[in-house]
Amino acid sequence: MHPNPRRVLPVVVVIGIVGALLWGWWSQQAAAADGALHGSGTIEATEVIIAPEIMGRVLEVSVRPGDSVEEGQTLIAFDPTLLEAQRKQAEATLSAAEAMHEAAQAGLAATEANHALLEAGPSEEQRAVAESTVARAQAAADAARAAYDALPEAVRQSAQAQPLSQ
Repeated sequence: MHPNPRRVLPVVVVIGIVGALLWGWWSQQAAAADGALHGSGTIEATEVIIAPEIMGRVLEVSVRPGDSVEEGQTLIAFDPTLLEAQRKQAEATLSAAEAMHEAAQAGLAATEANHALLEAGPSEEQRAVAESTVARAQAAADAARAAYDALPEAVRQSAQAQPLSQ
């Protein structure tokens, strides 16, 4: 007895489809297990134009055009002399600015202290000493004015008291 081809054909097709699916799944599992992917195609490299963040004299170039490079790899070494001079100049500028800042703070503190003294005003003792000094100065000025005013009279009297000799 021969099986009916109409009954066998669908079974063969189903077995073929299941086999193809199992083969595809098994291929992916095997590729994932060894870490390799297999395929065909074209891969194009990405070219990147680079420029340094600093300028200076180049001491060494570590790569050539077309070389593969990794992130973080040193490509160019610069002469540090100019950069060191710039760093020292920046440090000197910073020190000068800090000194100016400290001087400004000292000036502000002195101004605030003077302001506090002005706000407080003179003490009673300072006021009494100042008033006494002003009174003595006024008395001395009055005495000097009186002496000055009396001078012409003294000159006139001295001229009358002495006869001219011949």
